[in-house]
Amino acid sequence: MEGQSVALISDAGTPGISDPGSVLIREALAAGINIIPIPGPSALIAALSVSGLPTEEFTFIGFLPAKSAQRQKALKGLSLEQRTLLFYEAPHRLFESLADMEEILGSRRACVIKEITKVHEEALRGSIPDIISLLEESTTAGEYVIVVEGKKRQQGSFEEALEEVLLLIRKGRGRKEAVKTVAEEYGLSKKELYERSLAT
Repeated sequence: MEGQSVALISDAGTPGISDPGSVLIREALAAGINIIPIPGPSALIAALSVSGLPTEEFTFIGFLPAKSAQRQKALKGLSLEQRTLLFYEAPHRLFESLADMEEILGSRRACVIKEITKVHEEALRGSIPDIISLLEESTTAGEYVIVVEGKKRQQGSFEEALEEVLLLIRKGRGRKEAVKTVAEEYGLSKKELYERSLAT
């Protein structure tokens, strides 16, 4: 193989993004092989661009856990995220995932796109409950991208601010840093928020 070039291609989007290609890429890098990307269609960016949802900041989650309990736990961890959320989902888990999203995230605006860049591409937009209703009237097949708006910043209660502080701490942020960030966003007293976080 010395002196030869080998290409990694995929018929399911960009290699290495939520697919096993990333394993091969890591092994190739570990072996000292030079990796050169060739731009191609990316389902997550294409979906985001036509979703009608904010594109300035977003976070790509990929596939949620297959089991409902683990999926709901993951969604709870994302419930305070303000950036637009992007997920991939298989057709046989689409309704279950959307139902869990409705339960955890509520009636947020969303866009579900089927078979993006392919012949049978279809985009459904609206609230999560609206999209579930629309999907019940269509054929579920192919691969899906789900785009969901992030949590809107609002004049939240002290309890909501405290919940956000505790979530940031669980994610590894220092208590003082978490309190400072949330207090500034909510316009609350850092001292009071810090003391309440210690008592929780």
